[in-house]
Amino acid sequence: AALRAALRAYAEQCVRSHVKPWGEEVAEAVRLHSRDMYDRRQRVRDMLGVLHKTLDEVDESLRERRDELVQLTHRLREARDAVDAHRTEACARLRADADDARALHDRTLAESRRHSDMGLLGAL
Repeated sequence: AALRAALRAYAEQCVRSHVKPWGEEVAEAVRLHSRDMYDRRQRVRDMLGVLHKTLDEVDESLRERRDELVQLTHRLREARDAVDAHRTEACARLRADADDARALHDRTLAESRRHSDMGLLGAL
């Protein structure tokens, strides 16, 4: 667009001054502009290629990290379930031990009272 506008302005200036535009100069300007645009497009393509490669690498890395997180989450769930089962089992054992201790305490207290009562009866 800029080249067209410059060429148009040049052509209009030539018409006003009654001079014909120099075809060789115009053709050279067009060739230079075309080459410059080709080079720019090529640089953009190269940059896009690098960008796509980088994005592919990042995507692969993210997939690997996601897979690792899924595995870790699975292992954490298994560990949590194992801890819950162990805690439930340990609590049940503690309750049973507490019940046994309470029963033993009650029997000991009853025997102690019986011996105490017998001692009192013997003293009378």
